[in-house]
Amino acid sequence: GEGPLPHRSSPYRRGKAHYLTAPPHIGGGRPITSPLGSLDILDHCEDVLKGSFIGVEGSVLTHRDAVGMFEWLQCYLCTESFMKLQTELSSGKDGFIAREDSQVYHCHTLAQVYIECFVLKKFAKLVDNAPLEGNLKAITDKLCTLYGLSRAERHVSTLYQGGYFTQPGDVRLLRTSLLHCIHLVLVLVCVMCEHTIPAAEG
Repeated sequence: GEGPLPHRSSPYRRGKAHYLTAPPHIGGGRPITSPLGSLDILDHCEDVLKGSFIGVEGSVLTHRDAVGMFEWLQCYLCTESFMKLQTELSSGKDGFIAREDSQVYHCHTLAQVYIECFVLKKFAKLVDNAPLEGNLKAITDKLCTLYGLSRAERHVSTLYQGGYFTQPGDVRLLRTSLLHCIHLVLVLVCVMCEHTIPAAEG
């Protein structure tokens, strides 16, 4: 797990998704930290949500662009999930029903994005810090980008809904970069196979 859950009296104590539905200021002015660092981004939630995607037509996105998308998604869905839960509670529903009614389009998606973001950031850290060289470095980098962009592509509607994507060309750039990445991965795999498999004799 990611450290102890909030106090027993907290309405956010049941499960990771419920913990993430706490408001960005749940730390009460104290830094939000976690053993694996997966919740640290919530400390900068307001600043993250002020940002938007800035894409350059003809450029190719990297794993760092994908990380930026997922950090924004996590902060946006955290805020939206909290607001949804508060709306349900304000309507007179008890805590259990309010949480259940917040699950389908809010907490469930938030939990999914949380896991995807965590995996992507760990993968990106490996790419940036591992002592890899040559084609091995290149293919690891492209596989990380491929994972990040392919998962982000599934959340395009949320990226537009929340205002992170603002131009029609933003999703086109994401998908073009994704296809470019797939092509490079295939090329690099072929190159590595040719250098690894001994040439047939005769």
